[in-house]
Amino acid sequence: MGFFDRLSNGWQLGKQSLAVIWNDKSLALFPLISGIASVGIIAAFYLGIGPDNIQGWIETQDKTGEIPWLGALLALILYFALSFVTIYFNAALIGAAALSLDGKDTTLGDGFKAANAHLLSILAWSVVSGTVGLLLSVIESNEKGGRILRSIIGTAWSALTYFVMPVMIFERKNVFSSVGSSINLMKQSWGENVSAQFSIWLYTLLLSLPVFLIFIYYANIESTRTIHIIIFGTVYILALTLLNQIAKSVLTVVLYRFAMAKQSVPGFDTKNLDNAFR
Repeated sequence: MGFFDRLSNGWQLGKQSLAVIWNDKSLALFPLISGIASVGIIAAFYLGIGPDNIQGWIETQDKTGEIPWLGALLALILYFALSFVTIYFNAALIGAAALSLDGKDTTLGDGFKAANAHLLSILAWSVVSGTVGLLLSVIESNEKGGRILRSIIGTAWSALTYFVMPVMIFERKNVFSSVGSSINLMKQSWGENVSAQFSIWLYTLLLSLPVFLIFIYYANIESTRTIHIIIFGTVYILALTLLNQIAKSVLTVVLYRFAMAKQSVPGFDTKNLDNAFR
């Protein structure tokens, strides 16, 4: 397939993924609760450690260039806790999305049940992906091309592990076997996968343009309504970000199912799916 054919095919897959969310709006609750839980964990660490202690550690780092070992340890615990929360709710979303594709009107309990059945695998994957994230941060801190190298490696890692979650959940494989399976699946569908994700991003970008235009208009005339536009715009953009995340998770399940069974997926054009693996 040519570039524009892939882009057109990806556009259709992206549109069909968004239609699934429209029909089962409960899917939006998983990333929303994930965000709230992450903020709660950060707040608990901040209040538990104490603002004075945190400020003291920052001043120590400024003076000596080293982070106190206790501060570094707690920061590491916080980092992996947030990684676990993100992956856990993503697993719940994928589990619920699979049921939604089967025609079931899902609930939060359906997603949590799917995630709870794989807690050890989710924990293991959060440690692996979190460790990779830390290593990428170390690479990025290198002034000699660190950001470029981090971008290249990070993009490759995200692509190759794209199917890890559905493999772990639906095939009950361990982390390393899931990574291997994900790499094999990605080799088959990388073209459509990338174009479909780009299409989902483009959809959300187009939806966000009206808010930006309204904000620019009121900002130029110094209207008292500007603050209201900022608040509304912030909430609106956050909602679109959630929509983007959910659509990508739905697409992950759809491409995984088709790759494994080569059968039609309700709500998705079989031709588009078949083209995704050419």
